[in-house]
Amino acid sequence: MPVLLQTHAERIRLPEESSVKRSIRRIRQPFHPPEPNLLQDLVIDGAYSYTKGEDPEQFLLLDNGRDAQNRIIAYATDEDIRFMANYRT
Repeated sequence: MPVLLQTHAERIRLPEESSVKRSIRRIRQPFHPPEPNLLQDLVIDGAYSYTKGEDPEQFLLLDNGRDAQNRIIAYATDEDIRFMANYRT
């Protein structure tokens, strides 16, 4: 979301949006696992299989395995499943 500034002087003191985004990515990078080159290299476990917040829920619903011919990865919370089960088209 862009920051709305009142004056030209305020706008020129801020760095470019792309510079800010690049800085944020660089700071966050050490806390994330490396990006896999192949789908078989993708390991989903620990914090990446749960929601965030005060009461984390299981979020990784299905991963049929790193060696599967056609890998399927599905994410949903219990609330999401209940919503889909009760949805009427």
